[in-house]
Amino acid sequence: MGVLPAGWDGVTPYGERGWCTFEKAVSQLIKPSVSRGWRQLADPTVRRRVSGYAGTYITAPEPPEAFAARLALKTFTNGKADCELVAALYADTLAAALGAMQYLQYRTCRWGDDEVVHVAAVLPFARRLIELDLAGNPRIGRRGLDALAGAIADRAAPSLKRVVCAQAGSEHAAGLRAACAARGIVVSTVRENGV
Repeated sequence: MGVLPAGWDGVTPYGERGWCTFEKAVSQLIKPSVSRGWRQLADPTVRRRVSGYAGTYITAPEPPEAFAARLALKTFTNGKADCELVAALYADTLAAALGAMQYLQYRTCRWGDDEVVHVAAVLPFARRLIELDLAGNPRIGRRGLDALAGAIADRAAPSLKRVVCAQAGSEHAAGLRAACAARGIVVSTVRENGV
């Protein structure tokens, strides 16, 4: 619930609350945006699609330091103690969630460079990641692709085998293609089955 009912004017708005900020961030880390069975939510080996429908925007995973800085601007009932607790809880949740994932499919999420820079920054947590799918995000440009290339060149996601990105064939993706080639990672504009 993002809007409070009439008569609750003195209450801190939803988007300014620390715990609400945490809950929204962790709920979008790896959650699919389509109805799936429990096994697909709980088992990191099952492919999932996190994709936007009808222009839905899904928040990119945020690096722990950036999340902690944003969280420090929010309101907590117990003040700084809760802020530090929640920042640590986010870092632990991010590490556990991304550390177990084999497939991350962030398709058609209306992402641009800022979101891909965040993904690149958290890629070191994705130790078991086999495939990163960013297809259907036409606003991704050179800055995002370069950040992703840098993370891959720095050996982030050591199990990575495939990167899917519509811009993979563009001149802006030369660094990404080179970083992936150096590690034997396949870069493509679409998944093998064309989806």
